[in-house]
Amino acid sequence: MVEIRLSITVHNKFLYNEIMILIDFFASNIVSTLIPVNTFLPEEIFMMISPRDLNTTAPSFLEEAIRSLYPKDNPVKFSFVQIDDSSLEDIRAKLEYVIDIRRDAMIYLNLSKSTEIMTIAGYSAGLEHDHVFPIYIDRRAMTIRDVQHGNAKMADIKHIDIDTYTIALGAKNVGNSRSLPLEEEYDSICEMSEYIFDHLKTWHALCNYLAARYASTQPGEWFSIPKMLDYNNKSYDVEKMVNRFRSYHFLNEHDRKYSYPSARYKEYMTTYGEWLELYTYIKAKGVFSDVRLGYKIDWTSNDSNDTLDNEIDVFAVFKSEPCFISCKMTEPSTQDLNEVGYLARHLRGIEAHPVIVTTSRIREDSDLRYRVYNKFIRLSIGLIEVKDFKTRNAKNLFLSAIK
Repeated sequence: MVEIRLSITVHNKFLYNEIMILIDFFASNIVSTLIPVNTFLPEEIFMMISPRDLNTTAPSFLEEAIRSLYPKDNPVKFSFVQIDDSSLEDIRAKLEYVIDIRRDAMIYLNLSKSTEIMTIAGYSAGLEHDHVFPIYIDRRAMTIRDVQHGNAKMADIKHIDIDTYTIALGAKNVGNSRSLPLEEEYDSICEMSEYIFDHLKTWHALCNYLAARYASTQPGEWFSIPKMLDYNNKSYDVEKMVNRFRSYHFLNEHDRKYSYPSARYKEYMTTYGEWLELYTYIKAKGVFSDVRLGYKIDWTSNDSNDTLDNEIDVFAVFKSEPCFISCKMTEPSTQDLNEVGYLARHLRGIEAHPVIVTTSRIREDSDLRYRVYNKFIRLSIGLIEVKDFKTRNAKNLFLSAIK
């Protein structure tokens, strides 16, 4: 039996048989559909839908996502009810049909994303039936409220995670391309990252050397690193950076010989851009409700359209809204902006936020501001310059980028 998460005394209604039903109207904005399902976990769902929408693949993806929220031994009952969404009479008739066959239940009717005639039909149904409660999602207050009874709070929103989104889009998570850091490593990774960001050319020279010579070297095997390394016809003193890696235990050292402490640290030491991804992931952990690193998506299994990229550097969710974060330790190119923007548009109307975090100082460089920054504005892509994390609160930075 599903627990009813509603204070009956607020509504002064008589008790039902602890059965909760949700009636909703299908729309491309799946956020407002998934939130009440995830919050209340009703025993049965009736999805009012037009024939033109029912003939697309989106409803089946949404149903699969909804079913994934329930335990396998207690699945939800789910039905599509076809309506003429341009006819008030037809919508009222179909609502009355569902309400009549479930008079033993408490019925929540989600009006959060309904059209004008859907709202009229749903509101009148609530007036005419004691066991029907029209509801809406108050995103600002993070609550679900009763439309008819003094705007009463019914529940705090339980937000959607990334996996549920992925299923609802008809896509599949095929794993992560990055090894997750341990929480006790966060401080050392962030401090080492900030040192790297201040010495990018030196890091480029060192990383290029390690990737070219010691990418196949196993953890525990010893190798040498010269004090000076050449890269792009210039020489760089890497000794201070090597010592910094050693002091944070990302490298072992004995008698001027070095080794990787683990396969994960070897990955960190031989992948140029990984430090920015790790740094952004750690900073995002304190802001977003769900954060993934190197999230790989297979769009092609249920989508005939090719994508520009199937890997998201950092994928996060804020108040049930997805945020695609691309990390660039170079000047972001037009292709970079197009890729992250495409991922957001691929969500078919859901409130999605593309963001690029970069080591480039775009706003203060007149040339970059003219060539690059205007593209961010034109494409509605959030920009975070990594230097800002030293002077601004991470939450404020991320929220400014996705507003």
